[in-house]
Amino acid sequence: MREKYIDERWPLLMVQGYHIKTKQPCVTDCDDRVNIFVNNEAQANELVAHYARLHAEFSALIQAFDKADPKAFEEFWYTRNLNQGS
Repeated sequence: MREKYIDERWPLLMVQGYHIKTKQPCVTDCDDRVNIFVNNEAQANELVAHYARLHAEFSALIQAFDKADPKAFEEFWYTRNLNQGS
């Protein structure tokens, strides 16, 4: 599993813009699927950094799963219902 395919499903977060009225920083992804307004820049940067660490661990886990059992990985990654929990 190439990392770019993981990133397509689970893109990294970034600080992008501010709330028009409250001026709170907005944490979002490149697809604009999430918009999280936090109190200040420090919190926004902390959230982005924390998610980046989680994303790196998740990516390593996914790649290890694919390498260890490609058939089970393929069933997990490509056939499960992606709308669960959305």
